[in-house]
Amino acid sequence: MDGQIPGLDTIGVIEAIKQRSPEVKVLLMAVHNTLVGAALEAGADAFIIKDSARQDLLRTIRRLGRAGT
Repeated sequence: MDGQIPGLDTIGVIEAIKQRSPEVKVLLMAVHNTLVGAALEAGADAFIIKDSARQDLLRTIRRLGRAGT
Protein backbone atom coordinates (compact mmCIF):
# COMPACT_ATOMS: atom_id res chain seq x y z
CA MET A 1 0.00 0.00 0.00
CA ASP A 2 1.26 3.45 -0.90
CA GLY A 3 1.45 5.72 2.12
CA GLN A 4 1.15 8.97 0.19
CA ILE A 5 -2.00 8.80 -1.89
CA PRO A 6 -3.57 12.28 -1.86
CA GLY A 7 -6.96 12.35 -0.20
CA LEU A 8 -6.62 8.86 1.26
CA ASP A 9 -6.62 8.16 4.99
CA THR A 10 -3.84 5.58 4.93
CA ILE A 11 -4.20 4.58 8.57
CA GLY A 12 -7.98 4.30 8.25
CA VAL A 13 -7.63 2.08 5.19
CA ILE A 14 -5.18 -0.21 6.99
CA GLU A 15 -7.57 -0.50 9.94
CA ALA A 16 -10.50 -1.28 7.63
CA ILE A 17 -8.53 -3.95 5.74
CA LYS A 18 -7.43 -5.67 8.94
CA GLN A 19 -10.92 -5.51 10.48
CA ARG A 20 -12.58 -7.01 7.43
CA SER A 21 -9.84 -9.47 6.47
CA PRO A 22 -7.28 -9.92 9.24
CA GLU A 23 -5.45 -12.60 7.21
CA VAL A 24 -4.54 -10.06 4.51
CA LYS A 25 -0.95 -8.87 4.82
CA VAL A 26 -0.45 -5.11 4.52
CA LEU A 27 2.92 -3.75 3.41
CA LEU A 28 3.11 0.04 3.67
CA MET A 29 5.51 1.81 1.30
CA ALA A 30 6.27 5.46 1.97
CA VAL A 31 8.84 8.12 1.20
CA HIS A 32 9.35 8.92 4.90
CA ASN A 33 9.03 6.83 8.03
CA THR A 34 6.62 9.28 9.69
CA LEU A 35 3.68 6.87 9.31
CA VAL A 36 5.42 3.74 10.53
CA GLY A 37 4.30 3.83 14.17
CA ALA A 38 0.66 4.61 13.42
CA ALA A 39 0.61 2.14 10.51
CA LEU A 40 1.92 -0.72 12.64
CA GLU A 41 -0.55 0.14 15.41
CA ALA A 42 -3.34 0.09 12.80
CA GLY A 43 -2.31 -3.42 11.80
CA ALA A 44 0.21 -3.04 8.98
CA ASP A 45 2.43 -6.10 8.84
CA ALA A 46 5.51 -4.38 7.46
CA PHE A 47 6.85 -1.02 6.36
CA ILE A 48 9.46 -0.14 3.76
CA ILE A 49 10.84 3.12 2.41
CA LYS A 50 10.01 3.59 -1.28
CA ASP A 51 13.61 4.04 -2.37
CA SER A 52 14.77 0.86 -0.63
CA ALA A 53 16.81 -1.56 -2.65
CA ARG A 54 14.83 -3.98 -4.80
CA GLN A 55 16.28 -6.89 -2.83
CA ASP A 56 14.93 -5.42 0.44
CA LEU A 57 11.45 -5.08 -1.05
CA LEU A 58 11.51 -8.66 -2.36
CA ARG A 59 12.79 -9.98 0.97
CA THR A 60 9.98 -8.20 2.81
CA ILE A 61 7.33 -9.52 0.43
CA ARG A 62 8.69 -13.06 0.74
CA ARG A 63 8.77 -12.80 4.55
CA LEU A 64 5.12 -11.69 4.57
CA GLY A 65 4.21 -14.54 2.24
CA ARG A 66 5.86 -17.10 4.52
CA ALA A 67 4.13 -15.61 7.57
CA GLY A 68 0.76 -16.45 6.02
CA THR A 69 1.42 -20.14 5.55
